[in-house]
Amino acid sequence: MAYQYPPASPAGQNPQWQQPWQPAAPAKSFVATWLLSLFLGSLGIDRFYLGKIGTGVLKLITGGGFGIWSLIDLIMTLCGAQRDKLGRPLEGYQRSRKMAWIVTIVLWLLGIIIGIIVGLTAGALGAAAFKAAENGSDSSAAPQSPGATASTGQRTADPNVPAEYSDALSKAEYYAGDGHMSKKGLYRQLTSKNGEGLSKAAATYAVNHVDADWKKNALETAKAFSKNPSYSRSTVYELLINEKVGGFTEAEAKYALDHLDD
Repeated sequence: MAYQYPPASPAGQNPQWQQPWQPAAPAKSFVATWLLSLFLGSLGIDRFYLGKIGTGVLKLITGGGFGIWSLIDLIMTLCGAQRDKLGRPLEGYQRSRKMAWIVTIVLWLLGIIIGIIVGLTAGALGAAAFKAAENGSDSSAAPQSPGATASTGQRTADPNVPAEYSDALSKAEYYAGDGHMSKKGLYRQLTSKNGEGLSKAAATYAVNHVDADWKKNALETAKAFSKNPSYSRSTVYELLINEKVGGFTEAEAKYALDHLDD
């Protein structure tokens, strides 16, 4: 019988060498991916965790795709559609998916409620601060100065001007002078049912003819706002230009902040 030689090894290889066995990397955790996507999704940390370095960097640079990418990744994770870089499903999805959905929905609802509360609180504080800045020049202020109103009306009396217009101008001078109101705020005070209740035509005449320094009024109002220690300069600025609070123009508000410390 002829002698049989063992099969030849490929050129350059040792026939006795074998590649060592390497265990597969463990699957990525669903809970970890969900938490990273929920709280740090805009930074791309969830993608880095899954081993998707390239898209993780892109997500980080774009701020989570301006929020849209982060939301999509979070929904994919919650729905079990997210995979790691090897295409494997996340470990523990079936066991923890209900808990993840409940916690996510609760946090979203809390965020909405807190946002509403903060908005309402800021509006209430702004309105209260503006009323304090008016120094009592709301609807109850008009009866407190009948002499001043009457004397001013006599000084500006014009036979060619209707009595209602003259009365509106007298009140406008009082509110613009002592109340430090803006032009919009003055018009609102004159026409509001809770204010003077004058006609729009009379209020327009008064606002256009009143002798007022609106920038000075903005400065005085800003000083009143700044007495509240919780108000920053940016908050004072926002209150000044808010149509429902200060009603000043951006130029007037900027002037007020520029001279606030004078």
